[in-house]
Amino acid sequence: HEVIGFRGEDADEIFSRCLKNTGGLTDSPLSPHVEDGWLRSTLAPHGPHSVSPRLLQKVLAHNESTGGISTIHLAESYEEDLFIRGGNGPFRGFLVKRGVWDPSWRSCPDGPVSYIDGLGFLRPGTICVHLVHASEEDLQLLARRGVAACVCPRSNKRTRVGQAPVEAMLKVGLRVALGTDSLASNDDLNVLAEAQHLHGESPGVPPQEIVRMLSLNGALALRWPQMGSIADGKVGRLALAPVSDGSCRDPYEYLLERVDPREVKAVDASGEGKGPF
Repeated sequence: HEVIGFRGEDADEIFSRCLKNTGGLTDSPLSPHVEDGWLRSTLAPHGPHSVSPRLLQKVLAHNESTGGISTIHLAESYEEDLFIRGGNGPFRGFLVKRGVWDPSWRSCPDGPVSYIDGLGFLRPGTICVHLVHASEEDLQLLARRGVAACVCPRSNKRTRVGQAPVEAMLKVGLRVALGTDSLASNDDLNVLAEAQHLHGESPGVPPQEIVRMLSLNGALALRWPQMGSIADGKVGRLALAPVSDGSCRDPYEYLLERVDPREVKAVDASGEGKGPF
């Protein structure tokens, strides 16, 4: 449940409303069986430029107490970086125009990643989305804090914010997952289509690593350890991709270069179809 609210004086009211909106939706944080009626919810602050420090910390405390993950859009755009470092740029005007500017807010010259680290938000269980404008120093800090990264390459292209430094993320040891952001900035929510786009724009990233991003890394980032790979004791929920010409020497490369994402189907361990992936 995405949380937005920049004025610190509004934090308590917004937080209470969000808890009310998600009432009855929370179940065990390790239960992924949505198709069986299980549903997990968490509060997700939108970004450092749109959520007050007080509201960020209230959400973090709540998520920690319930065992939930915390996600946040971070270092996504140049405009965000400009705002966090000096309180300037179009985001300042956006907040002022809508009457929600908070004069007590303080900028952070070291940028968005350091800003939310100073608020205690970077921890295991946090997923930082985008990270297009994260520096090498930022990435090293994120890796030390044990957070997960989620990159959304097609959304980044649509919004023209730049390209995430995926190879640098992997080099410092960050766990990288793949996401789609939302239909507001993407054509669909097909994560294989996202992986194929990343493969095309980042040829230096091994195909096997990209497949891991769309499967196991995503499951671990979301704290669903019983999903994401084929192993004893895990949920028998699989994604089936057809091999159309009978030749598949490298399954990772084949998946990223020759499979139509629309043809991938979700099936259970018995082979029973569950519909589109």
